[in-house]
Amino acid sequence: MSTTPMPRWAIAVSVLLLLWGLMGVWSFYSEMTITPEAAATMPPEQRALWDSMPGWLWADFAIAVFAGLGGAIALLMKRAIAEQVYLISLIAVVIQFGYIFLVMPVVQTIGASAIPFPAVIIIVAAISYWLARNWKAKGWIA
Repeated sequence: MSTTPMPRWAIAVSVLLLLWGLMGVWSFYSEMTITPEAAATMPPEQRALWDSMPGWLWADFAIAVFAGLGGAIALLMKRAIAEQVYLISLIAVVIQFGYIFLVMPVVQTIGASAIPFPAVIIIVAAISYWLARNWKAKGWIA
């Protein structure tokens, strides 16, 4: 158990990270269960990108979101393992978007509007890892 009480603001941040993690899992679920009818409504270029995503990238997506959710749960339980779990999530997020933006022609196909939200996801993943590491060092999670 933690040796130093966690401030209320840190608990509030942990709850926000839990909600963020749940949104990530919902996004993964929504994308994995898209119906053929919904996929057919995508612009052809976007559909081609969707269809070309390799299976391992979907697995990486799952690792990123479920590790992010697990990290938030660990923070709320005041467990130091949150640091390692968030590191796994961060690595998976970097792999996911690194591949999407460096290998797949996403920006050429969709345009620069494809960049901001993935950038936010990477930033939140990095901040989550940093917070868990920092809070572990402060003794708020153990």
